[in-house]
Amino acid sequence: MNIHKNRIVTTAMAAILAAIPGCGINSLDQMPQAGQNTLSAKSLHSLLAGQNLHLTSIDFDAQVLFKENQKLAARNRGGETDTGKWDITSDDMVCLDFDTWHFGDMRCYSVAQYPGGKGYIFFTENGARAYSVEVLDTIPAALISLGAGKKRTSYLKEQNKTVAAPATREIAPEVTVPEPPPAPEPSPEEMKRIMITTARNCPACNFAGVDLRGAELVGANLAGANLAGADLTGANLRRADLSGANLQNAKLRVTNLPGANLTGCDLTQADFSGANLIKANLSGSATQGALFTDALMEGTKGIK
Repeated sequence: MNIHKNRIVTTAMAAILAAIPGCGINSLDQMPQAGQNTLSAKSLHSLLAGQNLHLTSIDFDAQVLFKENQKLAARNRGGETDTGKWDITSDDMVCLDFDTWHFGDMRCYSVAQYPGGKGYIFFTENGARAYSVEVLDTIPAALISLGAGKKRTSYLKEQNKTVAAPATREIAPEVTVPEPPPAPEPSPEEMKRIMITTARNCPACNFAGVDLRGAELVGANLAGANLAGADLTGANLRRADLSGANLQNAKLRVTNLPGANLTGCDLTQADFSGANLIKANLSGSATQGALFTDALMEGTKGIK
């Protein structure tokens, strides 16, 4: 018996809902079947701009004024108010962006007219029914003034306007500084002095053909240096390290070389005439064609 009564009630409710225009429409997909399509952007603008709409759903019941300046002013059944912005997209949707309601999130809807021309339906972006909408004939004065308070101005901007502009600094004319003249080429005497100073500690350096006549090079480190063809006539190389040096064709006439290390040198065609080679060490050196005329060679090593 109870089952039979429930069936009667269910059937009656279905009949009542079906009799109300649009009540049976819950998704956007059903609109073409009902002979309705969504409104275009142009139609949406004509419908909404300057109009007061009554939006209702299961959990929402409010009047929303769509102001011409794209501002929203709304008041729900409980007397709560909110403001925001509205816009229409190029793909024919109306977007509502309340300041507080809906957590301040922008929500966009497709809009279609109820079958039969009474009211409209807002559908969410996924096609679900969101609101039933009725265009109201009157606009409460409270909605018109809502959000239209005095425009605030910036105190800081006004203060900045009163600050005097900084004085213009005079820009000094650009002065072109002439480039200094090139340094003069060092004289031969200056070059020789530089070479002698360098040779006092310059292992593996290149002094080929350099004039080092009379140079004071006591204890100099010229190990592995290239002195081929250099002129060391009369130079003082006491206890100098010349090990592994290239002295091919070098001039060492009357050069002072006592205790000098000349091991492993290339002394080919070198001229040691009158040189002091006392206790110098020439072990392992190549001496082909070298001249030792009148050289002092007491205790010299490496010379037979």
